[in-house]
Amino acid sequence: MEETVQKRKKTSGILIYVLCLLVAVVLWLIVMRGNPLVTNGEYRDIPLTVVGAETLQDEGYDYVCATVVRSVVLQGTREDLYECTRNRELTAYIDLSGLPVGVKSASLVATIEGLPEDVTLAEPVTVSITFQKRGN
Repeated sequence: MEETVQKRKKTSGILIYVLCLLVAVVLWLIVMRGNPLVTNGEYRDIPLTVVGAETLQDEGYDYVCATVVRSVVLQGTREDLYECTRNRELTAYIDLSGLPVGVKSASLVATIEGLPEDVTLAEPVTVSITFQKRGN
């Protein structure tokens, strides 16, 4: 008879433990879904396009710059950052149309396209560009 009582106590103790664990997991899932954590993610080797160079080229200048952005730090939820790598083609571009003719070099802030709505740049992406007069 004593053994039966001990078995019941042991079984009910394990049942309570499993039930508490299940409740904790359910609560954790509710909290994580309702308040997703914002984090940073680093992405590498994003193709870079240069736009607006026609005016400088018409004036006889060529430019030299990288063809890819080596590192971009994005900020968003883990799901959104994962979507950037899985379903999106990220591209970067810089616009030279506002630069005055004759400038030797510049650091421009690149614009990143293809980001999900809730993902932002954690820090600006700058691209260095150098100009040379043709024939020199």
